[in-house]
Order: sequence, then C-alpha cells, then structure tokens
Amino acid sequence: MLRYDTTKLRSYPVLKWGERDLPLMTRIIGAEEAVKMRAPYNCAIVKAAQNKGMVIHTRVLKQLDADSIVRDIAKELQKLKSAPGNKAFFPHQRADIHYLVDMSLPAYLLGHQPGVGKTLVAMSWAIRNAINTKRILVVAPNSAKTQWAREIRRWLGNDQVIHIVEGTKADQRRIARRSSGWIIGHWESLVTAEEGYLRRPWDVVILDEAHNIKNRDAIRTQVVQHLEARKRIALTAHPYTNGPDELWSILHFLYPEQYSSYWRFFHQHIKAIPRPFGGYEIIGVRNPKLLKWEISPFVLRRLKKDVFKSLPPIVRDFRWAHLTKRGI
Repeated sequence: MLRYDTTKLRSYPVLKWGERDLPLMTRIIGAEEAVKMRAPYNCAIVKAAQNKGMVIHTRVLKQLDADSIVRDIAKELQKLKSAPGNKAFFPHQRADIHYLVDMSLPAYLLGHQPGVGKTLVAMSWAIRNAINTKRILVVAPNSAKTQWAREIRRWLGNDQVIHIVEGTKADQRRIARRSSGWIIGHWESLVTAEEGYLRRPWDVVILDEAHNIKNRDAIRTQVVQHLEARKRIALTAHPYTNGPDELWSILHFLYPEQYSSYWRFFHQHIKAIPRPFGGYEIIGVRNPKLLKWEISPFVLRRLKKDVFKSLPPIVRDFRWAHLTKRGI
C-alpha cells in the first residue's frame, strides 16, 4: 500500500510503500473516494504524484524510472514501419511482430482498425513467443472460426493441428484431452463448454473481437477471466462502446494482478457523476495522458490511413427513413 510520511518533510508529503490506505494520493487525480487496494509500482497514480512535484520514496522512484525506460524503448519500437521477417507479410505486420517479440511482455492489446491485419500478427506471435508453445486457444466470433483455421494453415503450414469447437458436451471432453494444437472456439461456447476450457492451462490465449467481454458481469467474461495462460493477446478495434470503464475487463484479462479491482481502476481513471438513485453517469477519462502512459507498453494501434495510404477514406452517407403512422 501507499501512505504519506510527513514527519521529515513538512512542506511535501513523502510517498511510502507498505501501509494500507492512500486517500490523499487518490485526491491528486481527483478521486475523492479512498482506494483501499494495493497500487502497482507502474500505476499511473504514482506517475501523477511525480507530475505534482511530490517527493517519492526511493524504492518507488527507482521502479518508476525503470518503467519510464521501458516506455521509451516501447515508443521507439512502435515507430518502426518495417522489420526483417517473412517477405509475404506487409511491412507494418513485420514491425508489429518484431515489437511483440522484442518487448517480451506476457500480454498485449492490438487495437488496429479493421482491415489492418491483426490476425496474422497474433498467430505469428503465438508461435514465435516461446519454443514450448503447445496449447493455443483462439476465441472468435462463430462466423470467423473457419477463417482462422484457414489462415493458420495458409501461413503456418498444413501440418498444424486444429480443432474447431462446436460448443457441445462432447467438445468439453475433447478440449480437455488435447495436449497440443490449436483450439478455435466461439464466444457462446464459453458458456456451453465452460468445463473444457477451464480444466487445463493454456500456453497462449487469443481473444478475437475482445470487446465481447466489456460486460464484466457476463458469464463468458467470467470464464475468460478464469482461463490460465502464460501468454495472452486481445484483438479489438473498439475496446469499449458505452464508456471507458469497459476497458477494465480487457486489462484484467491481460494483467489480472495489476488490474485486480474494477473500482480502483474506475476511481483512478474514469470521470463520472453519481446518479440520484444509484450508479454513475460516465463522462470520460479523467486524464487521458496518464492512462495512455500506463498502458502504452502493451498496446499497439495502427490506423488504416497510416498503413495503406492509397486507400480512400471511409465515407458514411446518412439517410433518413420516414415511417408511417403504423411504424412500418
């Protein structure tokens, strides 16, 4: 925990590590409710303290400096337009794979726009991130399962062992028995074949259209959060729909220890107004720069206009439909 010790420095509070509460610290970024849970070293709340000119405990400051170095390295790698690799890949895909492998982090979020090419990057990283990778789980929309299987065989070879989950009780036994290969399931199968997914740990878990877990109370979200995996990657162009607080479900999947508490994330990063009869009205992010600083090492996002500059921009034509009195 974090706590202030003002006995030595009366004019500035000193950030301590090891106690239980941090109410004063949360007020720095505008959260009036005390956050009672442990704040990780590289949490943005520590960065906020530094930005406010507070005197930080040496142990925490050293870790913060180390995190800043990691972010500087990540920033330089994210600027790469290409990298050595398979010539059949687009230059930005080779750069993405180089970034994922070189950073050596346990989890990533690929937030590229649709059509930029997240699938190939994810499957290539899944094979290359560790020599002993055997069990790889892909959770995708039901309509995309066969496409994933086709792309895996196309780019990684026809010798890849692939099992497509249909979501039946028999599939639960097949999922649990398989000791190697690719398991490709759809989001609804997380409910119907829950036992098969959770019975044994995975080497890599890939979530395609990861915004499907934005509701933290949904059954499939809870199943995803209980998956055991050494490496994790989430693919989505729209991490949240209704409010930035939905981002927590993805972050909790990627780094469950750092993002263990929804309400801690909420009070630190989400700007909201309490409603008269309960709940909150989400306004936005308290400090976008702080949140970006916190998640920048494991988040990659590319826009289609930056990757394929020859493509014309997306044009949306709005048309009004007049209904009759009967609403038809």
